[in-house]
Amino acid sequence: MHLNRAPRSLIWRTLRRRVRRVARQPIARWVAREPETVVRIPPIDDVFVRAVRLIAPQYDWLRADERSRLVWERDQNSSCWTEDTALSPLLRAMPPPRRVLEIGPGLGRSAVFFSQRYFPHARFDLFDATGEDTKYELLGGRSVASFCGNLELLRRTLDFNEVHGYRILDARLTDGRLPPQDEPYDFIYSFWSVGFHWALDHWLDEILSVAHPGTLCAFIVPSHYQPSPWVASLPHVMLEASPALRASPLATTYFLVFTPKPVSWLPA
Repeated sequence: MHLNRAPRSLIWRTLRRRVRRVARQPIARWVAREPETVVRIPPIDDVFVRAVRLIAPQYDWLRADERSRLVWERDQNSSCWTEDTALSPLLRAMPPPRRVLEIGPGLGRSAVFFSQRYFPHARFDLFDATGEDTKYELLGGRSVASFCGNLELLRRTLDFNEVHGYRILDARLTDGRLPPQDEPYDFIYSFWSVGFHWALDHWLDEILSVAHPGTLCAFIVPSHYQPSPWVASLPHVMLEASPALRASPLATTYFLVFTPKPVSWLPA
């Protein structure tokens, strides 16, 4: 079968466009529009700086000054918008949640973002504990000692952003296990904690015990993550997204999303 070849002029125009697109990528990083600031970081002190260094050791150079506050605020909003890029279609398609659970909220950025951008009327339960040491172990086991949040500063950030519909659950009071609930959650998520810091399978039975069949569960996982047979038996999908200002394979974030039972709005 004979196929017509594209005109030579069209081939050259296509090649030039590709070359220009590649050449512009480094420039685009500098001229790209900053993401909207949804999460506002309160004035930071030495206690706040130590808490940031604990959950984000790469920021060990931060100081208790305005420049450091702005850098951390930019980082937190960039992370939120990356998560939004991956999850926004599902968050808009799912029934509006009344009850939300976040495991390992850190200093509260995701709770602020989701409550202000998507679910202003939802009640957020934030499960964490104040830690003194960082015990990161990629997809490792779980223990009370491996929580590294700061509940006082979590509350400070939420109050500064005028988030009122929340409750903090201290993991140390429950030996690190999710407390039973009278009513299931509609949305359960964990970013850089369950699925990355801790292996999801160590939490899955507890997560399912506080979920209903249509609960949306979302977790950041490593790039090489492979669902266990238990996770693979659930309706699930893998998503990915890159920060708007650092769009590259090395900065891509991967999400495992599942529901306990099939739902029409999750393309599993």
